[in-house]
Amino acid sequence: MRKTNFSWDLISRCNVLEEHINEVLGAYKSKEFISLLGEWGIELNQDFKILKTDLREEAYGQDQILYAIDTPKNNLLHIFGIDISKVTVQHADFRQRDLGYSHVYITADVRVLPFKENSFDLILSSSTLDHFENKEDFLAAIKEMARVLRPNGNIVMTLNNRLNLNITLLFLLERALNLKKYPVQFYLKNEIKYACGQADLYVLEEEYIVHIVSPINSVLLIVEKIFGRRTADYCANFFVKIADWLSKIKLTRKYTAWFIAVKCSKKNVQNV
Repeated sequence: MRKTNFSWDLISRCNVLEEHINEVLGAYKSKEFISLLGEWGIELNQDFKILKTDLREEAYGQDQILYAIDTPKNNLLHIFGIDISKVTVQHADFRQRDLGYSHVYITADVRVLPFKENSFDLILSSSTLDHFENKEDFLAAIKEMARVLRPNGNIVMTLNNRLNLNITLLFLLERALNLKKYPVQFYLKNEIKYACGQADLYVLEEEYIVHIVSPINSVLLIVEKIFGRRTADYCANFFVKIADWLSKIKLTRKYTAWFIAVKCSKKNVQNV
C-alpha cells in the first residue's frame, strides 16, 4: 500500500468551510443510490450489520446515505462508518448525534479494515474506491471489503464512469491546472468486474446512475452565493428533471451517468 502525498484531513477542513454539493442535487444523488437497494432486492433485516466506507456525505452534504436507510434510535440496524480523515469522522459524528442517530463512526483506511472476517451483511461504498492514486490500492480495498463481508452479504459500490467524457475531461483539466487536490480515477464496467473477480466477488447487478452533467454543481454553488439558495434550488430542480429524462434513454445513458453502480457477493454463494 503506497503512502499518499496529500492530506485528507486538510481536504475535509475545506468541506467544513464550503459546501461540496447543492442541496437539491445532493438529495437526488442520495435517492439514486438508495433506490438501488430496493431495485436490487436488498432488504434490511433485523440485526443487519452495515458498513459504509467513507463518511463525507454524512459529515457535510445532503447526499448522505446512512440517514436515509435508518431512522433515529432504530435498534434493528447496526451501522458502522469509516473514513480515513479524522476530521470527517468527527463532523459526521457531531451531525449524526444532532439528528438523533447512534451509529459507530471510526477513523480507518478501507485498504486495512479493522474488522474480523465475515463481519457485515451489507457494505456500501459510494465513490470511495475511485479516489486512490493507483490500481493496486483499488484492488486492495476491494479485497478488504470482500474479507469482512459475510457469505450471504452484498456489496453495493459506485465508481466514477469513464464513459462520461464530460466529467472525465473536466477532472483531468482540473488536475492539470492543479485545482484538484486529491486523486480521482475513472473506470469501465469490465475493469470493475475484473477487480471484483480478483477478490473472489461475483457481480450480480450493474447500473448507470446520477445523470447530472458536470460542472452544473459548481455553477449552482456559485449561483447560490450570488443570487441566494432559492434561485439555486429552482435551477437545481430543473436540472434534476433533465437528469431523470437522461436516465431513461437507453442508447446514451452510459455516456451521461456520473457513476457506475454494481452489486456483488462472494463467488461461493448462490444468489437469486
